[in-house]
Amino acid sequence: MKDILSVLDSLDAAIASNPKDQGLLTLKNQMHTVLKKHGLEEIKSVNEKFNPQLHEVVECEEGEQEHSGEIVSGEIQKGYMLNGKLLRVAKVRVRK
Repeated sequence: MKDILSVLDSLDAAIASNPKDQGLLTLKNQMHTVLKKHGLEEIKSVNEKFNPQLHEVVECEEGEQEHSGEIVSGEIQKGYMLNGKLLRVAKVRVRK
């Protein structure tokens, strides 16, 4: 299943560079529906509390001191769970 993650990453990159492409969006939705049936789920990251078991910090940005290092402000690479087990951590940005 790890092999398919690079395909999902490429699809996300293609959508990021052309967010209005309905064909790409439809393909992504279909892939996620099929993969979810097989137990693959994205790890929610953005605006979630940083969890070192699910997230790897790869970037820091200046931000509110109140939530410094606690809240994920951006996602560099999606993380995934397979049947409730960690398949790949999410690479994220946090405020410092």
